[in-house]
Amino acid sequence: MRVRSQVSKTRSEIRATEKHLWYLLGSTSQTIIPDTTLTKLPFTPSDTAEIQNNPTMIAGRALVDIRDAELKSEQAKWLPDFTIGYFNQSLIGTQTVNGAERNFTSSDRFTGFQLGVSFPLWFRPQAARIQVSRLQANAAQAALDRDKAILASRISSALEQYRQHLQFLQFYEQSALRQANLISRQATKAYKAGEADYLEYLQALERAFTIHQEYLDALHQYNLSVIEIEYLLNL
Repeated sequence: MRVRSQVSKTRSEIRATEKHLWYLLGSTSQTIIPDTTLTKLPFTPSDTAEIQNNPTMIAGRALVDIRDAELKSEQAKWLPDFTIGYFNQSLIGTQTVNGAERNFTSSDRFTGFQLGVSFPLWFRPQAARIQVSRLQANAAQAALDRDKAILASRISSALEQYRQHLQFLQFYEQSALRQANLISRQATKAYKAGEADYLEYLQALERAFTIHQEYLDALHQYNLSVIEIEYLLNL
């Protein structure tokens, strides 16, 4: 009865989880989830330098670059503006040169250079804009540093959880599952040989079933820890 009750409970939880998934997907039709065996996700802990691949870090660095570029642009407006030009043209007709009339044709060419320097007239408004841009650049860098520290802490915690779940899972893989299988074989053999009654047989099978269920729970928690790390590192 206990096994049947647990199976019924598990089926109800599956249906509830499927409905929640349909809601998250915004699906109007019932998406069928394949009934596959729960497998252990492959994972090798890597250097947390890959924190730079996290979308939050990428967005933060992009914002810092934008704010720095805006600051440099505002600072550039405070500098003198130099201009240089060159001209080559013809003046056709009569012109007075040194008090004397002179006729110029298209073959007469005049060339020259011009140099100019301009300075901004309004210093205070521009200084205020530079100050605002500097504050925005500093705020963007501070936000990036804060997010990086928070993310590093989350990754450290996730790696610790991963190691704990891996150790727990390895206990079942290396010892507990073999013990459960041994219990099942011995109980079946004893029942068939008439050395154990039906109740003792069911109790032994229930113990073995419980161990297998605990293994699946451990495997599930392990996989969740792997998924969390991969999410944080954007793997």
